[in-house]
Order: sequence, then C-alpha cells, then structure tokens
Amino acid sequence: MTLAFFPDELIVEIISRLPVKTLIRFRCLNKSFNTLISDPNFVKIHLKKSERNPHLAVPAYRYAENEPHLLAFPISRLLENSSTTIHYDPCYRLNHSDGSWRVVGSCNGLLCLLDRNTSPAGQRLCLWNPATRKKSKFVLGPRKYTKFFFGYDYLTETYKVIAFRVKLDMGNGNAMVKVLSIGNSSWRNIQCLMLPLYWYQPNNNCTRVHLNGTINWLAVRNYFDKYLNGITVVEYVIVSLDLSTESHTQLLLPQGVDKGPCHQPTLAVLMDCLCFSYDFKRTHYVIWQMKDFGVHESWIQLFKISYQNLFSFNGCVMKFISFKLLPLHLSENGDTLILANDDADKAIVYNCKDNTTAKILITKQIFWRQARGYVESLVSPR
Repeated sequence: MTLAFFPDELIVEIISRLPVKTLIRFRCLNKSFNTLISDPNFVKIHLKKSERNPHLAVPAYRYAENEPHLLAFPISRLLENSSTTIHYDPCYRLNHSDGSWRVVGSCNGLLCLLDRNTSPAGQRLCLWNPATRKKSKFVLGPRKYTKFFFGYDYLTETYKVIAFRVKLDMGNGNAMVKVLSIGNSSWRNIQCLMLPLYWYQPNNNCTRVHLNGTINWLAVRNYFDKYLNGITVVEYVIVSLDLSTESHTQLLLPQGVDKGPCHQPTLAVLMDCLCFSYDFKRTHYVIWQMKDFGVHESWIQLFKISYQNLFSFNGCVMKFISFKLLPLHLSENGDTLILANDDADKAIVYNCKDNTTAKILITKQIFWRQARGYVESLVSPR
C-alpha cells in the first residue's frame, strides 16, 4: 500500500509527529515529501506538536578536548531518571574556525549565538537550528552592544534579534536599541528607551525571558541610589518589550512580595506563564506566577519551598552556600519542578507533592544556570 491511498490531511497528521532527523531523511525520498515537509504550514504544524516534548539546551564543557559543546535533550529524560547519560554530538560544538559562540537566546527551535571574538567589522551573531544544522550569520556593526534578546513577532510572523547598548546619565539607563528582522539583512534603530538601569549579568539568563511575542527582563529603579545601601526585592520592576509594536511597558511585582534585602531574583516561564522567584529570608524559595500576562491582579504565589526540603537528599540535609536558584521547568500536572542551583552549578528535581528532592546526575561539566528552553523544529534560520 502506498501513501497515495491516504488523504493528505492524514499524511500530514502522521508525519508531523516524527522527529526532525527522520523528516530530513524523508525529504530525500521523493519530490512530494520534500515539497510537503518544506511547506511553511507544515513547519508550523510540526512545531506545535514538538512543543509537547520540551527540551533543554545547556552549554557543557569537554575537558578532554578543551572546548565547549551544547547538549540538547528532552526534559522527559530527566523526569524519568535523574541519573542519565547525555551523549555529545560533534556537530554541537560551540567553538569553530568561524568563531567562538555562546547562546544568548532561544525561540521555536532556533538558537541565537553571539561570537565571543569581536571582528574588525563588529560584533557577529548567528542563528542556528541544531536539529536541521542550518545557520545564518549577521554583523551588528562597530559599536559594542552588551545585551541581546531573541524572539518571535506573532503579528508579522517574523523572528527578531534585539540588541541593547546602555548609556549612563546621572544613574539612569538610556538604552540604545537596534532590531534585526530575520529575512531583512539590515539593522534599524528603534526608540531610545529611558529605563531604570537594568541589572546586567552576562553569564546566565536568569533575568530575561521571551513570552508570547514579548521580551521581559528585570530592572532596578534608581540603581545607584540603592547600590550602597543594598537592594530589596520590591525595588525591582519587570520591563516588557512588545516585539510587534516595538514599545515597552513596566510590569509591577505582585503585592505581598517580601520587602527585605535579597539575593538577585529571577524570571522564568513555567507552564506558559511569566514567573518571578526570589529568596525569602534565607529560609524559603518563593515563586510567583502571573496567570494572565500583563494583568497585575493575576499574580498568585505558586510555591513557597523550605530550603530544608529543597536541599534534603535521601533524608540528609546537604550544606548549601548559594541562594541563587533558577526554575527551568514545571511539569504539566504541577507536581515536579526542575531547578538550577548556582552552588557548584548543579540542578535538582523537586517533587512538589511529597517534598522530596533528587540531584540530576549527568557525568558532564554542565552550566545549568545558562540552560534554555528548546524544542526541535524545522524552522529556518534564514
């Protein structure tokens, strides 16, 4: 029996469930398969199904070869067995003859990379689909930009790279912003954003997230006024940049957030909702969730977890030094939470029902705080 006996809709339904590597092989079978799998509508259908199998993309280091790699694996593997083996793919090296790259953004199966080495022409960016192994590179220009975001504009159905360069003026941050729409080779300026000086941490992604066509990051009001006396949680604000209108708003933190001094809070996306988390008096880890994006009244306290439970393994409470945690994933039923821990760069799986914890044991040097959500897709980086 050949596929000619099946309706087109059924063929699409069947093969859209297949992994990317299999679909790439199918493209070589005949012209019909190649046309179908290359069709933009099929790419969207496949992406929608792939979102049901979320992955993590995590930088790792191979000391034997003295080079960084990227590990990409389904989260379900960690939930099924926290002691698992993740094999390196030689095609996922981050150091190449064409540059030394680090991940600065992830969206719909595309990773946005920044070359650590600045060329005479300026900073270089690369969009990379690890599943299809396709890339495209861009040059930003001679000026040094310090912060990069990557996301999807649902109105124009365009992927955009946002580059920030902040000029300080009496303690305020005046952000010079450029945007590159993928498919358009030229960068353009958008409005200067008069913002609170954002908190900048170059080595992880704990203060910025992409959600529903917006880029969101944490900022501190009157940063220099507060720096010497310490910053409290309530002095943070969430800045949200809409990729369609290219305008920004500020989202207030939930009422009831502790007012005391804090370690740096974090932003994350859990169950497709914006989440804000922070250390509470060095006794608990608190996560708030905005159920309806942009609606201040929709904030709810999702978790308040005792550190004694969070760092208890097999009945023994382990000594911990760092209070810097980053939520990476929450299961659909809300029972299981994966957290990155800055202390020795480890990750843990926390069972929210019985308050038990398991270490994630992967025999690699993994930089968990730089982990990003990822799905395998057919989306083109061009």
